[in-house]
Amino acid sequence: MSVPAVEKVELSEALGKVNSLGGLLHCGSSPSIEGMSLTVQYQVNFDTNFEDRNAYVTGVARYIEEATVHADMNKLIEEAQEYAVMLYTWRSCSRGLPQIQSNNQPNREEIYTKIVEVLEPMMSKLKDFMKFTTNSIHKFGEEIKRLCHPARKNDFISEAYLLTIGKFINTFAELNELTNMKASVQNDYAAYRRATQFLRLMLDPQALAESQNLSLFLATQNKIRDLLKQALETTPGYEELLADVVNISLHMYENKLFLEPGEKNMLIKVMAFGLFLMDNKENSIYKMESKKRLNLSKIDKILKQMDVVPLYGDMQMKPYFYITKSQNFDSSRWSHCESSQPSPQSQILSSLESLRESHTEYVSELARRSNEKMTSSDKSPVTDAENKEMYDLALRGLTLLSSWTQRVMELYCWKLLNPTDTHTTPDCPKDAEEYERSTRYNYSSEEKFAVVEVIAMIKGLQLLMARMEPEFLPAIRRHIYSSLQDFAQIFLREPLRRAAKKKNDLLKMVILSVRDSCIDWKDGVEPESDPAIKGKKDPETGFPISVPRKCVAPSATQLYMVRTMLESITDRSTVGVKRSVKKELESQQVTAINQFLKQSFYWNYLLNFNKSLHACGDLSQLWFREYFLEMTMGKRIQFPIEMSMPWILTDHVLNTKEPSMMEYILYPLDLYNDSAQYAIMKFHRQFLYDEVEAEVNLCFDQFVYKLSEQMFAYYKHLAGSIMLDKSFRAECAKKGHKIPYPVANRYHTLLKQQHVQVLGRSIDLKHLIGQRINASLLKSLDIAISRFEAGDLTGIVELEKLIEVNKLTYKLMKDLLPLDDFDSMLNEANNKVTGPFGRITLHVFWEINYDFLQHYCYNAATNRFIKATFLIAPEQCDREKAPSPSHAFLWGTKALTTAYSSIFKPFHGFIGPPHFRSLCRLIGYHGIALVVEELLKVVENILKGTLLDYVQALMTLMPEKCKLPRYDYGSPGIAQFYSEMLSDIIQYPDLRTDVFQSFREIGNAILLTLLMEQALTQEEMCDLKQAAPFQNVIPKPFIPIKEGDDRKQKEKELREALQALETKYASQQIVPVIGRCGNAQQSDLVASCDLLTRERLCCGLSMFEVVLNKIKTFLEDKTWHGQHPKNDVINIDECTEFHRLWSALQFVYCMPIRENEYSIEELFGEGLNWAGCALIILLSQQRRFEALDFCYHVLKVNRVDQKQGTIMGHQLSSLVGRIRWFQVLNTQIFDIFKKYLNASELPENAVENITCFTPPIHPSLLNNYIDSQIKETIPLKEGSDTYNTWLNPPVPIYFQIYVLDLQNPIEVVKHGAKPAFTEKGPYTYREHRQKWQISHFENGTLSYRENRSFVFEREKSSGSHEEKFTTVNLIMVTIAEIIRREYSWIQELVELVLDWGDDSNLFTKLSVKEIMWGYEDPLLKKVKAILQKYVNTTTFDDKFGLFYNQNGSDDGLYTIYSGIKSWENFGMIQLWNKESSLKFWTTPQCNMINGSDGTIFPPFEDKGRTLYIFSSDICRSIYTVYQKPVTLKGIDLMRYAVPPKVFLNHTLNPDNQGFCTPKGVCLPSGLLNVSSCRQGAPVIMSQPHFLAADKEMVQDRVIGLVPDPEQHGTILDVEPKTGVVMNAQKRLQLNVYIRNVSHIRDTANIDHIYYPVIWLNESALIDDKSANKFKNQLLMPIKLTKAAEYGLIVLGAFMLICTAALFIKQKVSSKPEDDLVDVNQCNTNSDRHPILN
Repeated sequence: MSVPAVEKVELSEALGKVNSLGGLLHCGSSPSIEGMSLTVQYQVNFDTNFEDRNAYVTGVARYIEEATVHADMNKLIEEAQEYAVMLYTWRSCSRGLPQIQSNNQPNREEIYTKIVEVLEPMMSKLKDFMKFTTNSIHKFGEEIKRLCHPARKNDFISEAYLLTIGKFINTFAELNELTNMKASVQNDYAAYRRATQFLRLMLDPQALAESQNLSLFLATQNKIRDLLKQALETTPGYEELLADVVNISLHMYENKLFLEPGEKNMLIKVMAFGLFLMDNKENSIYKMESKKRLNLSKIDKILKQMDVVPLYGDMQMKPYFYITKSQNFDSSRWSHCESSQPSPQSQILSSLESLRESHTEYVSELARRSNEKMTSSDKSPVTDAENKEMYDLALRGLTLLSSWTQRVMELYCWKLLNPTDTHTTPDCPKDAEEYERSTRYNYSSEEKFAVVEVIAMIKGLQLLMARMEPEFLPAIRRHIYSSLQDFAQIFLREPLRRAAKKKNDLLKMVILSVRDSCIDWKDGVEPESDPAIKGKKDPETGFPISVPRKCVAPSATQLYMVRTMLESITDRSTVGVKRSVKKELESQQVTAINQFLKQSFYWNYLLNFNKSLHACGDLSQLWFREYFLEMTMGKRIQFPIEMSMPWILTDHVLNTKEPSMMEYILYPLDLYNDSAQYAIMKFHRQFLYDEVEAEVNLCFDQFVYKLSEQMFAYYKHLAGSIMLDKSFRAECAKKGHKIPYPVANRYHTLLKQQHVQVLGRSIDLKHLIGQRINASLLKSLDIAISRFEAGDLTGIVELEKLIEVNKLTYKLMKDLLPLDDFDSMLNEANNKVTGPFGRITLHVFWEINYDFLQHYCYNAATNRFIKATFLIAPEQCDREKAPSPSHAFLWGTKALTTAYSSIFKPFHGFIGPPHFRSLCRLIGYHGIALVVEELLKVVENILKGTLLDYVQALMTLMPEKCKLPRYDYGSPGIAQFYSEMLSDIIQYPDLRTDVFQSFREIGNAILLTLLMEQALTQEEMCDLKQAAPFQNVIPKPFIPIKEGDDRKQKEKELREALQALETKYASQQIVPVIGRCGNAQQSDLVASCDLLTRERLCCGLSMFEVVLNKIKTFLEDKTWHGQHPKNDVINIDECTEFHRLWSALQFVYCMPIRENEYSIEELFGEGLNWAGCALIILLSQQRRFEALDFCYHVLKVNRVDQKQGTIMGHQLSSLVGRIRWFQVLNTQIFDIFKKYLNASELPENAVENITCFTPPIHPSLLNNYIDSQIKETIPLKEGSDTYNTWLNPPVPIYFQIYVLDLQNPIEVVKHGAKPAFTEKGPYTYREHRQKWQISHFENGTLSYRENRSFVFEREKSSGSHEEKFTTVNLIMVTIAEIIRREYSWIQELVELVLDWGDDSNLFTKLSVKEIMWGYEDPLLKKVKAILQKYVNTTTFDDKFGLFYNQNGSDDGLYTIYSGIKSWENFGMIQLWNKESSLKFWTTPQCNMINGSDGTIFPPFEDKGRTLYIFSSDICRSIYTVYQKPVTLKGIDLMRYAVPPKVFLNHTLNPDNQGFCTPKGVCLPSGLLNVSSCRQGAPVIMSQPHFLAADKEMVQDRVIGLVPDPEQHGTILDVEPKTGVVMNAQKRLQLNVYIRNVSHIRDTANIDHIYYPVIWLNESALIDDKSANKFKNQLLMPIKLTKAAEYGLIVLGAFMLICTAALFIKQKVSSKPEDDLVDVNQCNTNSDRHPILN
């Protein structure tokens, strides 16, 4: 089908419309990464086809005549092109028409009638085509005869006319091949002819003859070629004329006198087809070569270089093929063409680098010119040089575009003519079609990339030059005008003068004709009396000629006439010129004329700049495939997109994900614009445009889909890589499993392209991609939630991380794409848009109700729930199958999915704090409220239903009375007594199943609520801390108070400092700032938010408290409360209250298990205990339970008699051990409940006044009296002697320091030798202590802080404390450990800073005074100078010391039991820094605060008792055991020592597992890593000389240390009756860990060393006076208090505070890694200065 020709409009009208549209166009900031838009296109047609030739009457008449013939031939060529389009785009109609099945078919006539009706218009065109071919060949032959006539043999024929003849020859070649190729034309005509014959429509003999001729014309191969050759052979000497055509084609090819890609191909075809037409029997081409009329060797090389050229559309041909079909073909004369060497056309990779260089160079120059135009404010006229520069730039750009287009098309043509096969390309299927083998499988990956890159060069440069067209065109016109006028008005004066002087009228006439044809005199007036016209010289003053400068250009006819006349002067083939004209010109003048002709050759192209620009960059033929469709013989209506070159290139970039190609991905799609433009503007075929459009629609959908999918996978991969733990990645790399980061891609550049122009449509690419990314994100979130729904509650942590990864993916793309709100998508995936509760919340509740409460066991030591190994209740969870999506919807890649699966696999084995934090963050307040509400319903159903029934049944089995037996019965007898009394309970069949299961469910529900609140509190505190700077919540500054300072003055300084800070940060307070700068509505909103935040901070709301009070309301049944006491105070023997039943149950589960039995802990966990304790405390029965519990009574008696025995087949010791364990657990549980339940809520009855007394014994009267006196006098009551002595102890305390002097620092650094030490010391200090900030509390506790100061004692020291010794540079070690895991560039930066001076040595010389109390460190001093210069800060301290700024400091707030309420816990620590446990270690057991501070102990010590001591310096509790009896100054004492077991590795002492920090990273025996409580500082504590440390790993790695338990062990000598410490030796060694760290040069040869720095002995010894006084008054009970006064030897911290305090305030953050330095930071109340800022 054809469409009407494009409507032509006038230039002025077109420009007006374009200008009106120009005001509406807006150029955004989008990058130029797509081809030139053809939405609005105008092309001015300056080619008049010589219609204005008669206007140039001054020209030579024969050249005007030649222009007339030239115009006629151009019209014939144009008409021939229309027939070529008809043949090429012909689609067979006969295949689509109904076929006649038999001669008897009834509708046969109707079918034939329709066939004629349909095919008649096309057949008429075929008849016209045959007539045109015959007539045009005849006209061409007549023109050749005219030109070859003997009378005109020596006439000049212009270059342009010869080129037109060549175009005519090329046109005949194309028509011949198209006729041969289109079998469908013959088939359609055969069908038409059969139909007409049947209908008898061709009865006229003339019509029959015409039909027969057309049939023969279409059926005969090479009919047109043969007719043309026959027509030419009738003309004698036609070979000479064709030789001129071939030679001019050769000349133009060699001198590159062509611009458009099609012209180059035309020259090649003219040379080959011309030689075929010339070769005949009488005159072969080889004879003509011998006559020097042809140069076949040059043509041979050219035809080899251009082995394949496009014939028409996707039809290709080998030009050499015409030579082989010539009549006198001699293969030996064509050595290059006959060689087997591949054509250069097939190699694009070899020339790619030169193409890149030329592109870069030209684009840079173009950009420079463009920027100059935009930024220049110079309004001066443009010079000729500038015009010429712009002209040359435009010509060079068009030339480059044309050469690049030719390179792509040559490769494409070669590939089409040389398809691949399965042997060459293994990926090619055997049944692949020829077109598929030519396109889809015929290019390597590198070739595809090269083609894409070159296409990008073409389209990109085409767009840039199109934007520069307003700058180019005026410069081109000015340059052409000035060049032409300068040549005609100035240069031609000398040849004209010479011709006039020599009286050469012919030459003079030609020159004058040239001048008259093109000269534009100034003001339109020719200068008078020009001497040159008369052959005279110019006057001495010169003959002034002023050449004007205008922005106009000559017409095509004008240029043709000028060039033709000038060619006639210099043409060497013209005889007349040789004799009469050429000799009259000087050689320089001839050269200049030839140079002008060469330059002016391109003028028409540049004047038609827009048309030339499109033609030079036209790649439309890469899509057309009519020839290959014809070859399928109707099997294919159209090829799929997988065989289409534009999509092949685009898809290759998408599939390979090559980053460098991503910016080029839109350029191959621009080929569709070229093809659609060509289909409409050149072929005038609507159906071709429709096919292009249909393929574009399909391809663009595929493009957007694949690009979106690829982008989502890339950014998901990037997000997953960012969030992956670095230490985990490093460990994987060490083991050979590398987890790669995504290769950086350039999607951001592509996504800056807001709109893409395709077939005149502006498509919002970002919007389309954004829609698909939204869908992918939504799908990814849905998959994450579905995976969670397919598993149990342990998957909540992985779900949160998956959501975080998706959120990070969203953030990475948010600035690039218009995406929906992430929270909205999450709500949609969570089904939270239409319902109040999302899928996550509902699944959480479902899992809690049907799995967690029933099957999980709690362990307080790990603070985790684990699933029971044996399930009491059957599983009821019916979960859906987990989806199996691609890795892009999970973590990004397979490697990341595997890595994260490994990371989260441990989280699937338990439920703990991480799970509850994730749970709180995911379901929020609303979801937590739902879960808690439903949990309360579950608890209510159990308490009022199942459990109440069991409790009622069990209460009937309880004995009516059960007394507490006396101590006289002994612990075995008492245990046996209870086992008999409770036999019915023990044997109750459902006790260990359903009863305990019910309690477990209640306990798990309570624990779940508690842990959720703790997690929620952490989240809220995080929010509050973030809001604090904006709410005037400023931390109190630290102002140290030293001995002798005025406390009131210090408090005043504190207030002033706080006020200064408030003033400094007042600008950050959001309420006043918004009040000043915002409106009333904003101010109200901010005030409300501020108030709400402060209320969250101050109101103290507790969800757990509310839950407990709610559960309390479920216990209204009298079964829980029991009968009212008969004595109106308490039921002592009666078993009617719940706590008595729980005592019985506790006795049951305290019984040890037999072999192959499950313990209660394994079956039910500690949820069982939590449930019982919760019910007891809610029923206000705690004190009664603790006083009357059966198990506790057995434990108390056993502590006294220490008897062994067997109870019900179990060892009594095992029973007692379990009772002790559960007693500790119950105490902890009760303490937690008391924290949340206000004391005012408990009833005021006798319960709160009951005191638990030890059962009566029968001691002697004297001992009883002495003990009672000790108990009365020992408490720390304000004003008592004991209190005053405790406040200010008179016994001197000495602090002795021993330094370890390194003897071989050079060998250690250079060769990694073992360090050798010499011990020096002691250097003794007197330690003074003073307690302050003392507060007393009603619960029998008091709190205090204790300052310590030190004074050097020279007489008790081995030397001055200013003596130097060699030790490690702690600053360097700290820096090395900090940067060890940082990026390499950070390490290099630190190395540069360290190399700045000579202060980076690993070892240094210091005195004891310096290392203890501080010195100016050179490196810190330089850092301080830099900070003061660039940061303007003065807070950085450049001093360093182990005890720097600590004289007079304290180690925290202690809360101890004063002994007022009970002597048993006298001196025991209740709280440290207001906390009942630590947070530094990884198990609750290790975090326990046990014992006293080491200065006081309860009285009545015995050998079997263990003394527990808490030391804040090492952030842990330790214990001492009885070692041996000693006598000191006549007093019998018991010596306690720290056993080696305390410092054993976890493999030898599992109790020390919790001291491995980070978790799982444990040191050898004898070492303690305290960096977890020292903010990551590499501090390692041990006993002096590595006593009790691992020999191989620690002791053998140093030289000079000899551990001795007597000299280096820690001991306490305690008087057993009073608990007074008479002698104490506290010994400790400080070490650091040194290892090889990159970029720290001194550690290069060091493997790893536990380096000892110093060791200390903190000692106190009772003096003679105090000892004598104690002995004299020991047997006087009344004065025992005085004796105790002198026994309170205050020793302070067990371990070294001062050494480790250096790191306490260290601000250098550390990451949790798998080694010593990378540990979790912890909070500390110390306000000491850091080592480094």
